[in-house]
Amino acid sequence: MGWLLNFLEKVGLLKTDNSQEETSSVNTIHVNELQDWLKGKEENIISHHQLEQEVLSHVNKLKDKRWFLECKLDEWEKKIKSLGISYRTQDITSILSETRKVLDLLELPEKHTIQSTLILGAKLEPRLEELRKDIAASSFSYNYAFLLPREEREAKENPLLQLLNSLTALKDSFEEKIVKSGYSKIETLSKKAAQLEEQVDKLKVLNQQMSLLEEKISCVDEKKEEKKRELKEIKDSPQSYELTENEQRMKKLRTNLEHNEDEVFIFFSKLKPALQIFLGLEGENKLVSEYLKHPYKALREDQGLAILSVSRKLKQALIDGKIELDAETARTTFNYLEKIEAGYLQALRNRYFEIVHELEDVKGTTADKDFAMKLEEAKYRLEHFHNQREKLEQEKITLEEEIKVQINIWDKEADLFKNLIKISLDQEIEIKT
Repeated sequence: MGWLLNFLEKVGLLKTDNSQEETSSVNTIHVNELQDWLKGKEENIISHHQLEQEVLSHVNKLKDKRWFLECKLDEWEKKIKSLGISYRTQDITSILSETRKVLDLLELPEKHTIQSTLILGAKLEPRLEELRKDIAASSFSYNYAFLLPREEREAKENPLLQLLNSLTALKDSFEEKIVKSGYSKIETLSKKAAQLEEQVDKLKVLNQQMSLLEEKISCVDEKKEEKKRELKEIKDSPQSYELTENEQRMKKLRTNLEHNEDEVFIFFSKLKPALQIFLGLEGENKLVSEYLKHPYKALREDQGLAILSVSRKLKQALIDGKIELDAETARTTFNYLEKIEAGYLQALRNRYFEIVHELEDVKGTTADKDFAMKLEEAKYRLEHFHNQREKLEQEKITLEEEIKVQINIWDKEADLFKNLIKISLDQEIEIKT
C-alpha cells in the first residue's frame, strides 16, 4: 500500500504535517483552478493582441463583402434577364442562387465572440469550396465576360470566383491572427484541464471505495474473531467432549457395521458356486436367489434363519454327488457349511443388530442434538465470514489494480499537460489536487 499512500499524499488526498512550506519559482495550481487560470491567460491574450477589436473589424469586413457580393448578384441577374439568354445561362443562374444561400450564413448577430466567429468560418469554407467546384464544372468557368463592363471583359478569372476567394482570404487572415496570438492553444489546454479534473475525481471515488472496502474488511474481521471465540467456547464445553466421544464411537460402530457386511459378502461369495448349482437343481427358490443377489440384506431379513435348512440340503446334495465341484472348492464349501451349522451366520446377524442398536443409543438425547446444531451453526457462521473475508480481499486486490492504472493515467496526463503549458505558454507549473 506504500505506492497508494505516496500518491494520495502527492495529490493531496492524504495530509502531511510540513513544518516548512516549499519555496519554488514553479507556479503551483490546484487542479480545480486550472481552467480559471487558463481563462485568465486567455483574457491576457485577448487584451494583448486586441482580439476583440480584430473580431469586430473582421465581422465588419464580412458584412461589407456580403453587401458587395449581393449587389453584384443583383447586377448579374439583372444583366442576364435583360439579355434574354437564360436558356444558355441556366447553370450560371443556379450558381448565383446557391451563392445567395451561402451569403445567408453571413446574417451575423449583433454580438460576436472569437469562438462564434471561428465557428462561422468553419461552416463557411466548405460551402465556398462547393461553389468553386460548381463553377469549375459549369459553363460559368469560361462564359462570364458578358456579365462584365466592357473595360473588364478581358479578365482571366471568373468574377464570382474572385469574390469567393477574397472571402476565403479574409477568413484565413483572421484565423492566422488568432493562431499567432496563442488563443487557440488555450482551448486545447482547457479541454486537457477538464480531463485532469475528471481523472482526479475518478481517483477520489476509487479512494472512497477503498476506504469503505477496508471498513467492511475490518468489520468482517471483528465478526470472524467473535465467531472463533464462540466456537472455541463451544468446543471447550463438557458437552463438546461428550459429543466428540459420541462421534468417535459412532464412527467406530459404522466401521464395525461395514466389516460385518464385508464378512457376510465374503462368506456367501465362497458358497456362490455351490448355491448356483443348487438353485438349478431346486428350481425357483426365492430365498436362495436373494442370498445370491444381496446376501447382507437377505441375512438381515431372514428372521427364522431359513438359510440353515438350505445349508443342510446343500451339504447333503454334495455328499450324494448331486453337486459336482473341484476338490478345493468342495472342501471350502463343506467348511463354510459347517460354520453355518456351528452358528456363524446367526452370530453375524446378531452382531448386525447389536451394532444398529448401539448406533441408535449413541445418537444421543434431544439435548445432544440441540448442542450439535449449535456447534454446526457456529462452524457455519465462521465459515461464512471466512468466505466473505476472502471475497472482500479479492475485491480489494482488483480495486488496487484499478487505482494503479488510474494513477498511471494521471501521471502521464499531468506530465503531458505540464509540457503543453511549457511549450504553449512558456511557464512551468505543478498541479495540486
